[in-house]
Amino acid sequence: MPKSHSIDSGLFVTNHLNLMFCFASGFITPPSGFGDKYYQDTLGVQPGSIPLFINKVPQSAIDLSVEEAAHLIPIIAEINLTDLELSAPIRQLQLFEPLPPKKKTQKSVTFARAPISITRILRVYVKSDKTREEVLSQVQLRNNVPLKPGIIKRRKTSFTTALKKWTWKQNNQTEEVDPPILLAQASGGILAMLNHVKDRSMAAKKAFSSAFEIESTDPPIPGLSEWIEKGHIVPWTESEEGYLLWSLVEKLATHRDNSNDNDLDELVLHFLENLPAKIHHRTLPLCKTLLELGGLGGSTIPEYFNLHTDPLGRAVILFFLRRQCRELLEFDQAIMTDHDWAYSAILFGARSGWLRLSLELRSDENLGDKICDWMTSYCHRIENIKTPMSH
Repeated sequence: MPKSHSIDSGLFVTNHLNLMFCFASGFITPPSGFGDKYYQDTLGVQPGSIPLFINKVPQSAIDLSVEEAAHLIPIIAEINLTDLELSAPIRQLQLFEPLPPKKKTQKSVTFARAPISITRILRVYVKSDKTREEVLSQVQLRNNVPLKPGIIKRRKTSFTTALKKWTWKQNNQTEEVDPPILLAQASGGILAMLNHVKDRSMAAKKAFSSAFEIESTDPPIPGLSEWIEKGHIVPWTESEEGYLLWSLVEKLATHRDNSNDNDLDELVLHFLENLPAKIHHRTLPLCKTLLELGGLGGSTIPEYFNLHTDPLGRAVILFFLRRQCRELLEFDQAIMTDHDWAYSAILFGARSGWLRLSLELRSDENLGDKICDWMTSYCHRIENIKTPMSH
């Protein structure tokens, strides 16, 4: 295990667009977690780890984080290191100072295993009042960035006293660590949506509670425990319903960012049409209905629901008919059962993920922070299961 660290905070160097993405997604993620929205910064030097400087940052780290585009604004974020899993710099990646000649300075950087929750960001430093206003104006243009004005501080000295003679040496041999960011993002969206429908569904309330161990209860949804605890999909031989539900969740999670809603509809339909023969019979009527929906079938939602009384079938039908999480919450049909709401919340939450949820759907601030911490822990837990880490 890593040795305990006596320093309370460290400094993370990035740019304003990467920072806003981290706030939107709920955690500071490796470059792979940004998809095509990543701008080069210090995260790319040791992929899978987050460099955290102690007391001062090198000018080379600031330059690296803004050199890709002229419009980028340098950012220094102060990170709470309390109880954070840290490690010393590896040999190939250290800070050097040429004076005195060839003498290594005291190590002034440590690494946190990515991702880390945005709840650990204490303050965000910018160089001037002008850049602070520029950052705030761009935050206000986005509806999913919970970056509060109060934590953005002007601290010119953090930039003017940067260690200009230090150089940043990249280790090109390091393989990128890729935590299951997409599954964690799906879990955040699912938890938020389960929370929103819990007053309509005891199954949703119990499912939400089981993730946080708020109460000791058997999860009311097949396969939930396996997915929440291990990121596993229950085998269809143990639970056909659990297998179908969480397979759909995983497919939505892993294809969401590179697909539009129609593509995701086709993905769902393709999966249901190509199941093992022993369970394919279960989804044949649903596939027929979904094909009708693709052709703008003329039946009403209650009529379709009368044909499909199982909660998964109804949830998939709603998934095809409604695109946004807000639309699900505005849906008002007495025909919806307790489990219909829970299954629908899961599918809609997986399609959205935490990243696409607007601030108004992230519940209250305390719960939002709790979900961000949960997503981070989930990511590390699943990564440990798939690729055990040794320290």
